[in-house]
Amino acid sequence: MVPIDLDLVIYEDRRLSEPGLVLPDPDILTRAYLAIPLAELAPELRLPGTALSIAELAARFDPTELELLPPLTEKLRALLSQPR
Repeated sequence: MVPIDLDLVIYEDRRLSEPGLVLPDPDILTRAYLAIPLAELAPELRLPGTALSIAELAARFDPTELELLPPLTEKLRALLSQPR
């Protein structure tokens, strides 16, 4: 069996504070590499515990710090839009 390292930064509108896991990840507020890609996938999503949408949060950062990958973003959007 191979371990998988899975980083959760947000899960719907849930808030959680457990040893080793805080949701939403507080680093979303300070790190462009978390906020901007999340805004590409779900701009209307609200950050739990705030009045901010993910798009509003991402707009606070300079996107030139990141290399955006539109083809991968489109593939992820397609996966997210599939029925569960």
